[in-house]
Order: sequence, then C-alpha cells, then structure tokens
Amino acid sequence: MSKKKRTVGLECTSAFMAAGDMITPGQEVHGVPVDDADNLVRRGKAKLLATEPEAGDADATPLKDMTVDELKAEAKEHEIDGADKMKEAELIAAIEAVEGEGGE
Repeated sequence: MSKKKRTVGLECTSAFMAAGDMITPGQEVHGVPVDDADNLVRRGKAKLLATEPEAGDADATPLKDMTVDELKAEAKEHEIDGADKMKEAELIAAIEAVEGEGGE
C-alpha cells in the first residue's frame, strides 16, 4: 500500500488559483501537499500555518472536508473494492471502517 503524502496548512497572503477555486488573502487551506506549499511560500503567495487542526494525524485532511475524488483516491490507497461507484457518505464510512481496523 502506498504511503500518504505529507500535507500542511497554509494561509493565503496573495490571491492564487487552486483546483479551480480562487484562494484569497486571509483564507486558510488545509491538506496542501508539501511540494505545492513550498512553491506557494517561496513565491510569497502563502505562509505556513503553525499547526494543522487534525488531532493525532497532523498531515491528513479530515474525511468530511475531502472531495469525492479525494475520497475515491483515499479508498484506492486502502484497496476498498467498489469505491469508484460509492457516494460520499459510503466512501467515508468505508474508509473509517478500514482505518478503524488499523489499515492506515
């Protein structure tokens, strides 16, 4: 199984586009891959947040805050059968079930 990529939280200091959305100054963005975050910080577009809001796993985005595509990717990492046909709530339940079994 693949290892999760490390992510961080950012606060926008200058507007930029991310995943088709305009991120404006003062807005916080969580779950940003480290390489992308480094690029934005280096260009003066964002600054790192002191901590991520996650308890226990500081480099994970809460499942409820993920898009369906992100949930499907997470389910694929956990090798969950039929994930590509699941709806958001089903994906969250399936991922939580696997992670609850120590399948991270």
